[in-house]
Amino acid sequence: MAKEEKYILPVLDPPETFYWGEPIDRATARDMGLKRYFTGKPCKKGHVAERHVSSACCVECTLRRHRTPEYRADMRPIYRDRYETDPEFQDRRRMHSREYWRAKNQ
Repeated sequence: MAKEEKYILPVLDPPETFYWGEPIDRATARDMGLKRYFTGKPCKKGHVAERHVSSACCVECTLRRHRTPEYRADMRPIYRDRYETDPEFQDRRRMHSREYWRAKNQ
């Protein structure tokens, strides 16, 4: 029995490329301690993009899924309301994200 998709994403035909880099397989990426890898092949939705080592899920599918109204509706109500309406909360989130990525990539 096939798993029913909770968040419907359109299939891209022809596939669209979101990443250009050297292909590396999942096992090699896991051995190297990477969080993402790139196969150069499209996912089932037609994205030629990096994939997560932990789940083999396409990064572009994850980003698009998180932007769907259905996904937003499933977020915790308090968090969702603050995220969408409170500008101070949004600024704090942006600053935290920037600081986190700067520290991680130095």
